[in-house]
Amino acid sequence: MIPGIDLNQIFLFPIKDAETRKYFLIGCAVSLAGFIIPVIPYLLLFGYVARIAKQIFKNESPPHDRMG
Repeated sequence: MIPGIDLNQIFLFPIKDAETRKYFLIGCAVSLAGFIIPVIPYLLLFGYVARIAKQIFKNESPPHDRMG
């Protein structure tokens, strides 16, 4: 285990609620598009994953919870 990091929260974040599941499926679609267009989808996907990881480490809510 990594000290100070709750792995359950990290792994369950994409399926937390309906809105995050939608974003997770969009991310999966972008990842699959990487087989057709090799580089660009992965750059978008890695940026999004970095933003989500930053939110998890700061114990922030997902963006749709903060905005609405």
